Amino acid sequence: MRVSEIYSLLLVFLLVATTKSFANNNAILRVLDEDVKAKIVLLSAKITKCKQQAQSSPVVLETNVFKKLKVKREDLLKALYYLNIRNKNHCEGGLRESLAYAIGQLAYTRNELGLAVSDYSKASAELLYESTNFLKVRAHYESQSKPFRDELEKQIGTTVFDFNSLLETLNTDEW
Repeated sequence: MRVSEIYSLLLVFLLVATTKSFANNNAILRVLDEDVKAKIVLLSAKITKCKQQAQSSPVVLETNVFKKLKVKREDLLKALYYLNIRNKNHCEGGLRESLAYAIGQLAYTRNELGLAVSDYSKASAELLYESTNFLKVRAHYESQSKPFRDELEKQIGTTVFDFNSLLETLNTDEW
């Protein structure tokens, strides 16, 4: 066999292998993309369900306890804001993490294949990590007195609630 024939056969082999590999890569990317889309649908449905639960939640605060503890109104509002987001995240369960993992897997695989990251990758950090503003509110909450936090946990717990409705009831209450 001559060198030119070997090169021709090698070229044909490489073309077939590349085409087959490209098809396999597309199949892998399609599976991962479908996984991300399915998890987006699940998270979206759960977010809707949690909002409905919050709107129908009968959370009413017994504010006299906070007055006796000499809690400032501003501290109560910040604590309620923190608990609202914390409880909403709790309601959504691990779906945010599951979606972020699926996005991360897609990004990792695309990187392995030498492809640009997907548009999903930009959103994964927002799904997983708390913003600096939220962390400030959390730190403020955790710096409050234990009796105050214990009372809030007793009255609210992990129940999702409608923050705006609760604010309206607080605005009608003399503070």
